[in-house]
Amino acid sequence: MMLLLWLRVYETITGVKVEGKLLVVKKEEVLCSLPPEWPSDTIDGICALDQSNLKTLIVLDDDPTGTQTVHDIEVLTEWNFEPLVEQFRKRPKCFFILTNFWALTSEKATALIKDICTNLHTAANPVGNIDYTIVLRGDSTLRGHFPELMQLVKETWLAVFAAGMIQAERKGKHFICRTAASFVSARIGIIPKAPILPKDLGINKEKNGGLIVVGSYVPKTTKQVEELKLQCGQNLKSIEISVDKLSMKSLEEREEEINRATEMADVFLRASKDTLIMTSRELITGKSPSESMEINFKVSSALVEIVRRITTRPRYNLAKGGITSSDLATKALEAKCAKVVGQALAGVPLWQLGNVGDTRALADVVKFWVRPVRLSSTKELLLDAERGGYAVGAFNVYNNLEGVEAVVAAAAEEKSLAILQIHPSALKQGGIPLVACCVAAATEASKQQKSTGREGTGLRKAIALQWT
Repeated sequence: MMLLLWLRVYETITGVKVEGKLLVVKKEEVLCSLPPEWPSDTIDGICALDQSNLKTLIVLDDDPTGTQTVHDIEVLTEWNFEPLVEQFRKRPKCFFILTNFWALTSEKATALIKDICTNLHTAANPVGNIDYTIVLRGDSTLRGHFPELMQLVKETWLAVFAAGMIQAERKGKHFICRTAASFVSARIGIIPKAPILPKDLGINKEKNGGLIVVGSYVPKTTKQVEELKLQCGQNLKSIEISVDKLSMKSLEEREEEINRATEMADVFLRASKDTLIMTSRELITGKSPSESMEINFKVSSALVEIVRRITTRPRYNLAKGGITSSDLATKALEAKCAKVVGQALAGVPLWQLGNVGDTRALADVVKFWVRPVRLSSTKELLLDAERGGYAVGAFNVYNNLEGVEAVVAAAAEEKSLAILQIHPSALKQGGIPLVACCVAAATEASKQQKSTGREGTGLRKAIALQWT
């Protein structure tokens, strides 16, 4: 289906009708016919070219993963006349348009590509003296011809091809490119740079937790989530939402599940906890492809609604899954334009407004961006007290903030250790918000102690649930 789609795209843009059967070529024959490796680095040559004489590269991207090899490039999530004209007037060497073809049927995707190409042509006219090359980039594009071959092409050869393509364009040739992400950086001569860290963007001092949203249900993503919990479990709060309730149950149950996840996420984020929202791992499919797509839409739209309803601004947003990341950027965060500032990790694009990788990739990104906050456990406090020959007071805090603040203030004034204790009846009434309130108060008190140089003299906090 995707091959047919791209043929229609080619026909729409070039006006050339593709007829007859495609020629079948053996991969081995193609590989053996390649010339020797190019002796020099052509990226430097591409960078040295007069950019004003080059065509603008416009990348129509299936999902945000296409920006994984570039930096300092803008991404449009809409393709109306005005934003396209504004983009052309900047005369950039490249920009992306996020299309989300992956979530569409062949007919809808074909109609969308026609709409985008028409708007591009119309928007280029008033700017004048502007020419461009279109790149079709997406995971789906590689499912047409020789995905193995594409992976075997070395970066060196991509740069050699890109340099040759530029020379051909300067002589009047026209191309439409159907590629993976790595071609774009080679074509515009981008030199890789180190992964971006929170301090590079000035957000390392923000207090709220980060938000990680996982919508993809493929086995690789499940392994990544397991690794994330293994490596970051102490600093991470997890919220699993039921795909069954979101897609197969009543509207009331769906709404209840969305509200539950939203409320929990708000509580955790305010308590400076990095928060994982993930779909349940069971795969639910329909009786037909259209029914399965409808299920996927219900799940994706629920994730959008959850993120949209969260009132606490996360320190960062991390999305796992092509459709998930696209929908969260365009629908939940309502981004019209974003800047690709680089990568948070190799192959993981970082947008500033702001799905890929091996099994450890998700955990590695979160570890870089997580805010490590550690509260002492009751066991640790009591073992230290036993060794030191002193007592630690445990104080019940009921369903109000005043009690929590009173215990924290008294402990700080006396430079004493303290345990915030929640009785089951108070827990039943106050629920997660009460627990989060205790966590947030203890965390803030610990931070203040560090900032005043009193660390080591006391005021570590623990939360104990007293069952009587």
